[in-house]
Amino acid sequence: MVKFAELLPIWGLFIVGAQAKGYYTITSPGSVRPNSKFSVHVSVFDIWENSRISLTLQGPQYEKFIEVVVPPNSVQNTTFELGDITNGVYTLMAQGLSGIFFENSTNLEFVENLPMIYLQTDKALYRSSDTIYFRIICLDQYLLPAKVNQSLSVVLKDSQNIIIERFDNIALNTGVYKGEYKLTGNIVPDEWSVQVFLGQKMLAKKFVEVKDYELPPFEMDLDAPSYVTFREAQFVASVRFRNEAMNSLTSGRCILTIISKTNEIINRRIHHLNNCKKGIPVNLNKLERVMQNIMVNVTVQFKAHGTHTVSKFVRFVPNLYIINMPSMSYECHEPNEVFVYRAHIYNYNGNPIDGGDEIRVTLNPGTNGMPETFFSHVNDEGCLDVQIKCSNSKIIYVTINYKGTQSKPGKIELKHLNRKEGVHVNTQFPTIDNAIEVQLASRETFNSFVCVILGRGDIVYSNIIDVPNRAWRQTHTFSITPTYEMMPEAHMFVYFFKNGNMVYYETTFSVKSEFQNTIFLDTPETIKPGIILSLNVFTEPNSYVGLLGMEENAFNLQSENNLNARQIFRDLSNVQSKTTGVIAGLVTMTNANHDLVKIYTPVIKERAPIRKQTTQRNYFETFAFNDYVRYIIVF
Repeated sequence: MVKFAELLPIWGLFIVGAQAKGYYTITSPGSVRPNSKFSVHVSVFDIWENSRISLTLQGPQYEKFIEVVVPPNSVQNTTFELGDITNGVYTLMAQGLSGIFFENSTNLEFVENLPMIYLQTDKALYRSSDTIYFRIICLDQYLLPAKVNQSLSVVLKDSQNIIIERFDNIALNTGVYKGEYKLTGNIVPDEWSVQVFLGQKMLAKKFVEVKDYELPPFEMDLDAPSYVTFREAQFVASVRFRNEAMNSLTSGRCILTIISKTNEIINRRIHHLNNCKKGIPVNLNKLERVMQNIMVNVTVQFKAHGTHTVSKFVRFVPNLYIINMPSMSYECHEPNEVFVYRAHIYNYNGNPIDGGDEIRVTLNPGTNGMPETFFSHVNDEGCLDVQIKCSNSKIIYVTINYKGTQSKPGKIELKHLNRKEGVHVNTQFPTIDNAIEVQLASRETFNSFVCVILGRGDIVYSNIIDVPNRAWRQTHTFSITPTYEMMPEAHMFVYFFKNGNMVYYETTFSVKSEFQNTIFLDTPETIKPGIILSLNVFTEPNSYVGLLGMEENAFNLQSENNLNARQIFRDLSNVQSKTTGVIAGLVTMTNANHDLVKIYTPVIKERAPIRKQTTQRNYFETFAFNDYVRYIIVF
C-alpha cells in the first residue's frame, strides 16, 4: 500500500512544519536509553546548496547540541553518546540554519536500559563440603560489558528461601564477576537458588541442587545406543567398572539381561569381565520385531566388591535419522527467479549428522517434466539448502535419501504473480557480511530513494540509493550487506519524494544469529592423570576468557548450569525502540505531505520469563573454573 507523509504516526513519525522549497527529513529512534548511542539521520532533497542543520537533544539534566552540514541532495548521520541519563521527557529539536529554513521538534520516550545478565555455575549438583563457583556476565545490547550505575548484588538462598550468603556492591570492570561459596556440613538439602539483583530488581535467577550424600567408592558405566533399528544386525553394550581403591585391574562375572516393556526376560547371558571392561554384542534377529523398547540390564559380580547393577533403555525406531521436509509456497515474480528450499536432517537423538556425508536429493515437477536427482551436503547445523528455479510448474516435490532413510516428499507450491508494491527482502536467509538482495516496487516512479535500517533500537544504516542513469522506474533491485548490529532482527524504512509527497515503505528481516568474537581451543586429545595440561586459546585481542572444565558425561547430561546462546539472542530481539509505530520505533520530522490517519499502539516485548531449572540426580566433578585475559592457559 502506498503511503504519503505532516503528522506521521507510523513508526511514531511525528511531523510538523510548513511546506518549503526543497525537502528535509530527520529520522531517529523513538526512544532514548541510558549508556547507549542515539543516532540521527538527516537528509535534504531539491536543495542545491549546502544545508546547515542544528540538532539539540534535551532532557532532565541533559542538553547537547550538534550541527551538521548536509551537501545538496544527500544524507548525513550523527550520533549522540548518551551517558547515565535519568528518567523524564526528552525532546529532539531540529532547525535549518541555511540552505533550508525550518524549526521542528518531537518528544522521545525514556526507556530503562537494563543490562542483560547471565548466570553460570560450575555444575548443577552439589553436596556438603562442596564449593559453589559462579560467574555473573553483564552485557549491553551490543554484547559488550554493560555499564552498571546501580548496586549489583548476588544472593544465595536455600530450599526454604533463607538467605545463606550475600555478595553486595559488586564492581564489574570487565562485565564479569566471579564468586564462590563453601557449603558447610549443616545444610538443608534440596533445590537452592542463585539470584542477581540490580538495586531492588531481580534480573537473573538460576537453580542448583544441593544433596547431602557420599560418593560411592566405585564407578560403573553402561554404554549402549539409545536408538536402534531392525535393519541393523546387532548393537554392542559396553560395560566398564572402576574402583578407586583397586591397586590392580580386577576380573569378575558380568550378567547381561534383556528385559521387555512388560518386564519379561527375553535374553540372559553370562560373560567374564576382564580388565574391568567388556563389550557384549546383542543380536537383533533374536528379538521380536514388534517391540518398541527394551531395557539392557548388566550386573557385575566381584568377590571383593560385591554385586553392582546398571541399566539403560534402548528404543527401536523405524529410522535412525529424522528428515524434516516442510511444505512451502513461493511467489515467483520473474521466470528465472531462484529461491531456496531448506530441509533439516539430524540423528534420532537430536545430534547433527556428519556434514561430509553425501545426500541424494530428487526434484519432481510431476507431469510438467522429468525428475532431477543430484547429491548435496548439509551445513554445520544440519540444514540442506536446495536451489529451486521458478518454472512453469505449479507444484514441485522434493525428496531426500540419507543412508537408506527416505523422507516424505516436501511440497513446494509456486505462485506466479506480479510483484506487489513495497520493499521486499528477496534473500531468504540473511547472514552477517553477506550481501542480501532487496527490491523496491511502487506505483509511483522514482529515480532515487533513501534506505534507513534500525537494529537493536538504533539507526545502523542509512544511504541514498540511485537508480542507474537516474532513470525513472517503478521497481529497483539493490543490495545491502547486513552488519553485526542488524542481528538478530532489523527494520527497514525506505522513502522518496514525489510531487510534494513522501512515499514510504517498511519491512522487517532476520539475520542469522552469531557472535562477533570467535574462540578456538587447542589441547591434546588424551592426557594422563597427574600431568599439567597446556591449553591454547585463540580469540580476538583483549578478550575476556572464562574457562569451565567438566567431566564429559556431566557436560553432556546436564547443561542448565552453563550459558545459553539462544537465550542471549532472544534477549537481543527484545531490544526495540518504543514509539507509536507499525514495525519499528522511528520518529521522523519532514515538511512533505502524507495521507496516513490511523495511529497504531506499540507492542512492547517483555523479557523472557526465567525458567526453573531442573538437574540430573548424578554427581560430577569440576576440574577448572578460571578466568583469563591472555592466549595460553596452563593449569
